[in-house]
Amino acid sequence: MNYTDKGYIYLITHPLLNAHKIGIANSYKSRDLDDRMYRHEKQGWKLYKIKNFSRLRRAYDVEQRVIKWLRVEVGLPIHLNDFQIPQGGHTETVNASEIDLVTIWAKVEELSKVRL
Repeated sequence: MNYTDKGYIYLITHPLLNAHKIGIANSYKSRDLDDRMYRHEKQGWKLYKIKNFSRLRRAYDVEQRVIKWLRVEVGLPIHLNDFQIPQGGHTETVNASEIDLVTIWAKVEELSKVRL
């Protein structure tokens, strides 16, 4: 990933794994989503929302703050292991029974407005 190029933060869900996942990726002119998102979709993940940033670094900062909020303030552990999400990103997952997508996305929006 190139942290100085355009990027986005995404929130995806997997009904069979009962999991939500937050992540980041670079934006590309030739397609809406990058290969990483395509790999997630091939594994059964469904896109909930994305938010674009002029620099991937900013998306990364928001992502890390959301993950900290999920782990520390909300108290949710990592839900999946690396075998359940072979395309990577298991540390960014939560149990979908414990928190809904709307709540996570509201935190993304809130933290996106805060400058570090």
